[in-house]
Amino acid sequence: MRLIDLIEKHDDESILMGMGLSYNVVEEREDYRRVLGILRTTQPETGSRMRLCIKLIANDEDGWYDVSGHDGTMRRDVEVDYDLEYLPWEDWIGMEIEEGTLASMQEVEIIVHSLWNMTFVSFDPNDLQWVDGANEKDGVWSCPLEELPDGFLDDFLDELG
Repeated sequence: MRLIDLIEKHDDESILMGMGLSYNVVEEREDYRRVLGILRTTQPETGSRMRLCIKLIANDEDGWYDVSGHDGTMRRDVEVDYDLEYLPWEDWIGMEIEEGTLASMQEVEIIVHSLWNMTFVSFDPNDLQWVDGANEKDGVWSCPLEELPDGFLDDFLDELG
């Protein structure tokens, strides 16, 4: 099952309710509704080996959901987790969802956590184009600060608190 299959299966209101419960989304509801419309009319990229994986990471205070990609690459007998925030949205919606994720989470939860990560940078998929100039080394992506979109670093630091 691919992410687009889940998005097409569930209505906006169910997904937006999940966004509100999981991430306290209120002011951004219409932004997420617009994103869902874009995703439903976007042709998914289905040629990738990358699979969508969502895991609950528990710690002493609060847990959080790690949304990452797996492509079979192993390092020290553990499959490598890849950040997906900067992937084009057509890649996101075309990815297969790992069986473990499907078995451990409700479908709307998978959509909600994926949307949260997809829109980490922007509600506009065109804002992700700068990543084409990024470099990968040992599975870590980097990009020179001067190539970041205007206001990106300030927004990121504001999010951190």
